[in-house]
Amino acid sequence: MVPPGMSMVAVSPRAWDAVAKARIPRYYFDYGKAKSYLEKGQTPWTPAVSVYFAMDFALKKLLVEGLKNIQARHARLGKFTREGVKALGLKLLADERVASNTVTAVVVPEGVDGAALNKMMRTEYNTVLAGGQGPLTGKIFRIGHLGYCQEADIQACLDALKLALPRVGFMPTGAAVR
Repeated sequence: MVPPGMSMVAVSPRAWDAVAKARIPRYYFDYGKAKSYLEKGQTPWTPAVSVYFAMDFALKKLLVEGLKNIQARHARLGKFTREGVKALGLKLLADERVASNTVTAVVVPEGVDGAALNKMMRTEYNTVLAGGQGPLTGKIFRIGHLGYCQEADIQACLDALKLALPRVGFMPTGAAVR
């Protein structure tokens, strides 16, 4: 529920010793400088203040929903997404026994241009799919379901995919489409 731009770190006494002894150049990852500013109640660099507000909001929502409920919701969303993808006649990248409950990677069907599918989904269906990276570029797309996400959001994505896939040349055979 928080956009990228913040990370949390814990620095052990052994790590602080390494920070003190380190001679490699560093700037943003200078924990010594960060610690000295923290002692003054400041930050060494201009923080992304909006990300702090987002983190505060997300933590409050976490406290209301409860960690166990959040984990259960993500497990439900992961399963819902995987079942929906398979119902469209698509193949999952990961074995379902070890599949993530935060994102579902889907194999781009043979003969389909993954970049064209992603562009169509974004521009014509207002749905953003993440592409593959590195050796999976053009071979997969990813549906995210981490954070403030509900079944209706995933269903909207699946409905858009159902409309877009035939337009990019994919016709499922024997798939039970929702």
